[in-house]
Amino acid sequence: MGHPRSLTVLVTLATGTVAIAAAAGGAAVANAAGVAGTTHLGADGVLVGAEPSALDRPSVRTAPAWWTARQAASNGSAPAFLPARSHYLNVGGDRIALFGGHVWLPDVNPGSQRNDSLLFGRTSGGAAALPTLFQTSRFSLDTLSFTRTVPAASHYQVQLLFAEIFRTEAGVRLMDGYLSVDGGPPVELFTDLDVFARVGGDTLLNVTTDFLPVARQVTVTLQRSRFLSDNVFLNALAVIEAPRPLVPTPTPNPAAAIAPLIAAVRADANAAVPLQVAHARRVADADAQVAAAVSAAGDAPPGAPADALAALTATAAAFNATASAVDDQVTALDGAAAAATGFARRLSPPVCAFLNGGASSPVTRGEVGRLRRLRGAVADALAALEAARDASLTTYADVLTAKQVLTVALSTLS
Repeated sequence: MGHPRSLTVLVTLATGTVAIAAAAGGAAVANAAGVAGTTHLGADGVLVGAEPSALDRPSVRTAPAWWTARQAASNGSAPAFLPARSHYLNVGGDRIALFGGHVWLPDVNPGSQRNDSLLFGRTSGGAAALPTLFQTSRFSLDTLSFTRTVPAASHYQVQLLFAEIFRTEAGVRLMDGYLSVDGGPPVELFTDLDVFARVGGDTLLNVTTDFLPVARQVTVTLQRSRFLSDNVFLNALAVIEAPRPLVPTPTPNPAAAIAPLIAAVRADANAAVPLQVAHARRVADADAQVAAAVSAAGDAPPGAPADALAALTATAAAFNATASAVDDQVTALDGAAAAATGFARRLSPPVCAFLNGGASSPVTRGEVGRLRRLRGAVADALAALEAARDASLTTYADVLTAKQVLTVALSTLS
C-alpha cells in the first residue's frame, strides 16, 4: 500500500485560531503561514524531506548549532537523536518507535496519569501501512490525561498525534482537548475533534501548539465531547523544546503610553490657539468692512446700487454663519481637551512615577484605552475646527469681494 495521508492542525493559543493543511504521501504540506514543503514517509517511518516550518525541529541529520556546541562543551560527542529536554512518548506502545527522525519512548508510566485508560493496537488492514508509532494507542471511556515535567524552564511545543485505527465511520469518537501550563487553568485546544471525519481512517492527524513558555510542567487532557460520544484516544505525545532560544516579548507598562497621549492633547490644544486668534481678527475685520460699506451706501445719493448692497448683505450673513461654526468647534475642542486632561490629571501620580523611573504603575490598560479615545476626540475636534476655519476663509473672501463690488458701484455715483 502507499504512504498514508497526513494532516496537521496548528493551534495558536493566543488567538484561538486553527489552521489546517492536508497532504497525501509526497504532496505539498502547507503550514499556517502558507509555506509549503514536501514530505513523505520513509520505510522506517521517518519523515523524509523538508517539514513545514510550523513543525520545524532538529533531527539527527540536522542538529542545530546550539545543541552541537552544548554537547561539545560537555563531553565532545554529537547528539544521538534530539536534546534530552524534548520528550517523545509512544502512547500505548510498549517499545521504542522511530518516527520523524526522533526516538519515541515506550509508554511505561504509572497508570494514575491515565485514569481508567486501556491499550489498543492493530497491524492489519490499513494500519499495516502506518508507522509503528501509530499502530498502538491508549484510550479511555471518559478522560485521558498526561502530565509531563520539563527538565528546565524554556519554550516548548506540544504535539498530539492521532490515527484512527479502530473506528470505521465518522461521528463516533468526538473529543475535547485542553492544555494546562505550570498548573494554570486549562486552555482549549479543540472541541468535538473527530479524527475520522477530519482525515479518515488509518491517517495521521497532528495537533500542534505554538512554542509556549513553560517553567515546570504541561498537562494534556482529552475528554469526551458534550455529545457523550465513544471513548477518547491518543497515539503519540511530544513536548519539544524550542530549537533556538526564544526571547519572550516584554509586556509593556501601560503607563508608558500615557505621556505621549497627554503631549498629543496639549499639542492639539496649542495648535488651536493661533487659529482662534486669526479667526477673531477676521471676524472683526469683516464686521468693520461690512459696516463701512453699508454706511457708505446709506450716505450715497439716490440711485445707489441695490443689487451690490444685497449681495454684500448676503455674503456677510454667510460669513457670520461660518464664523459661528468656528466658534462652536472651538467650544467642542476646549471641551474635549478638558475631558482628556482632566482624566489624565487623575492618573498623574502613576504617570509621574513612571516618568521618574518607577518600576511599576497601577495604571491599567483600560485607563490607557480610555485616555487614547479622549485624545482621539481632541484630534477629531481640531480637524473639525480646521475644516470650519477653511469654510470661514472662503466666505470671508466672498465678503471682501462683495464689498469691493459695492465700493466700485458707489464710486460711479460720485
